[in-house]
This record gives sequence, structure tokens and C-alpha cells, in this order.
Amino acid sequence: MRLIRTFHPVGHGAFYTERFYDDSNKCVFTAVYDCGRKLKKKDFENYLDCHLRGEQIDALFISHMHSDHISGIKHLLDHNNCKKIFLPQLTKGQRLALLVQNIVTAIDDESESTPDEIIKEDDAFQTLKWCYSGEGEFSTRIVRVPYIEDSKEGYEDASRNIEECKGTLNKGESVKVPLSTRFDWIYFPMNLRQDIAIDFGDLLNGVTDDDTTENIDFEKLADICKNPDNWKKIVKIYKGAIDDDIANEYSMTVYSGYANSHKAVDVCVHCFCDCDYCCYGRPACYYHCRDIMNPGCLYMGDFVAENKNVNNLIKFYGIYHKNSDVIQVPHHGSRKLKKDTDKYGFQLFDYCRIGVISTQFGLYNGIPAADVIQALKTNRVCPKIITQKNYTRLELRYPLI
Repeated sequence: MRLIRTFHPVGHGAFYTERFYDDSNKCVFTAVYDCGRKLKKKDFENYLDCHLRGEQIDALFISHMHSDHISGIKHLLDHNNCKKIFLPQLTKGQRLALLVQNIVTAIDDESESTPDEIIKEDDAFQTLKWCYSGEGEFSTRIVRVPYIEDSKEGYEDASRNIEECKGTLNKGESVKVPLSTRFDWIYFPMNLRQDIAIDFGDLLNGVTDDDTTENIDFEKLADICKNPDNWKKIVKIYKGAIDDDIANEYSMTVYSGYANSHKAVDVCVHCFCDCDYCCYGRPACYYHCRDIMNPGCLYMGDFVAENKNVNNLIKFYGIYHKNSDVIQVPHHGSRKLKKDTDKYGFQLFDYCRIGVISTQFGLYNGIPAADVIQALKTNRVCPKIITQKNYTRLELRYPLI
């Protein structure tokens, strides 16, 4: 049994896959974490077709509903059979914030579109409709991950077979993958609650209900936003909140690895990256990495890496954090959501060997931040920069016990 873990070059977005192969080289399980991009739509769809088309996706984990993390999901679900879709449970404030942000982002990308056109036609909004309309073929495949207030909440550390997952997971519950290995492989999602303090007043009344269900009335949203005066007021409130440094980046993290501590054996790294950031100085090639001792990986999405959140994450994952030699650097290596920029939460990387950063080719609005790269290297973490250039694709191959 072997695992191929791939960080795909899709620009300032996120698209990561894990594929498990048996001894006859047959793929027996495929997991995807996020599927978004800042590439041109056609180029992105062509890339997806080359790497995943007409196949079965056993588990799709969506960190959060921002366009650079979900814009390719519609195409992915149109051309592949997806068995389970894991979503973070959202508060009412989070749902309203993500709706407005996705409209604003789409209008910035396509200046000729109106808000109601975005709601009806944009790929990201099609994904939102599938996930939050409460209807359609995908509604029965969706599994909610409940949010926790902090890592001290009482729950039992339990695991459920992925085939049995439906509805909502219990707090602190991981997902077990049935593989023919000696030790259990799990996916362990964590949805740390982030309060959204954007008050839209009565402007968006009736678009979402309370927190007992998560359904969204997209037709009502389109009617409200079709009125130019309403939309101007909504944007003014939203951008005013952002200017006041309201953190609206909530993100579900996922640990992927053994359920218990077991060492990796002879991990092969396929990396074409020859940028100056890579501290090992190796040329573009395959190489066997003796530094990767544990096969676990932490996928972080746009996790808010402030000290309190980082401490909660480390407490929540415990041994799984120590088992993760590979960590996706949250929010594309940016520090814009941090108030305490000098600390950034680098205790996340105390046991890490490779820090993966998905970003645009060259510096994109200061992403990745140069001092974030330097801090990784100072902590003896090898930064791998994944851009929209194909040669930056990172592939890790693990023999599994």
C-alpha cells in the first residue's frame, strides 16, 4: 500500500489530493482538500480534467467557502462521482459574511457582472447552492463538522468509518478510512468557531435562518442585491468591517495520517521547485527525504493563525500535531489577519519538516510574506512554494505499513 499526496499548482488558491494505491497499483481511495484557483477558468478546468476526471472521489473536504478554495468544485462534481462532502458548520454571521465576500470578489474579478448575475451564474455560488440550499442530489452526501468554542470543550476522542458518516459528526470525532494496512488511517477535521462581527442590520433579513439549520434563500438574496441602493449599503458595511480588521477568515483544518504514532519509511519527494526559498538547495528532481519521519499532514486552509487559535489547535490535535511532518502554511503565507505579527503562531511548525505555501507566481499582495518564509527556514522548516506554474507541483510518495 502506498500514498501519493499532491499539492497542485493552481495559483492563489488551494487544491490538494491524496490517493491510496494497493499492491497491484490500483487506486482504492481518493481524498480531496479544497478545489479553487486564481487561474483562468478554462486553464483550471483543463488541469482538473488531466488529473481527476471520471473517477471516484471518496471524500471531499472543504475548508471554507471562499472562491479561491471552491471555484473548481462545480467542475469537479460535474465530472467525478463524489461519495462524501465534509463541510464546516457555520454560524449565521459566517454565512452572511461569506455570501457578501464571494459576490464582492466575483465582481472584482468580472467587473461587468451584477450581484444578482453572480448569484445565479458564478461557479462558487453554484457550489454554495449545492451545499446550503437543502435540496438536490448532493444534500444526502454532505457531512457537517460541528464547530467548537475552544479545545477545552468536553468530547470523546472517537473515530467513525467513513461509510457510516452522515448528517453531522460528533465533536472531536475523526473519520476512519478502510485500508488494508496494519494501522488505521484517519482524517480528523477541526472547525474552530470564529465569530463574525459584521452587522448588516435589516438589509439581509430572511436570507438565512437561525443556527438550527444552515439553509440559505438564494432567490431572496438575488432580489435584495438586485437593488443598487441595497447593494451599495451592503458593500459599505462589509468593507467598513474589513477596514476595521474584522477577521472573517474561518477555516476547517484537517489532519490526515495514522491514528497512532508510526514512522514513515523511505519517503520520496517529487519536487520541480528550484526557487531560492527552498533551503535544501536541491535541483529539480525526485529525491528520498530522510527528514520526513511521520506521514501525517495538517491541511490548514485560511486558518486564522493568532496565538489563541494556534494554542487551541495544538491542544485539539495533540499527538496528531506531532505526527505531521508536512503542514500547509495557512492563508497562503500571509500575515494580514494577524494582530501580533511578530509571533504568527510558529509553534505550529515545531515538529514540521515541510511547509507548503499556495500562492501566485511572484509576490501577490505581499503573499507569501518574506519574513514568514524566513521564519520557516529559521525553524528548520523547508518552505515549498506552489504557484500556477506546473513545475512547482509538489508530490510526496509514502510507502504505508
